[in-house]
Amino acid sequence: MTASAKAKRIAESKIITAEAEIAEIAEIAEIAEIAEIAVAEKMKKVAELMDSSSAMQMRYNETLIKICEKSNLKILLIPDNIMGMSKMDPEYKYMASKFLSKTMATSTE
Repeated sequence: MTASAKAKRIAESKIITAEAEIAEIAEIAEIAEIAEIAVAEKMKKVAELMDSSSAMQMRYNETLIKICEKSNLKILLIPDNIMGMSKMDPEYKYMASKFLSKTMATSTE
């Protein structure tokens, strides 16, 4: 094989390798774009959930729990609307029951 044919083959192999790398980079960029869109959608859903009043109350309760854990205090949480408990938002009822079961479990330990 002549030197020019050998050089031509090496150049062609470099071109093929570069094209493969470009295709791989394009595929990675496409995957990253899809992932970014998925993350944005998830963040939007989380923002919508966290915007509810019951979510705000749960964040407040979790903050109180952290304060109590650090200072070894006990806090009894009494709902604002004791008489209207039956009218409570179902989402809040569910979140409150989870919170109370978690609180009771940590207080018995």
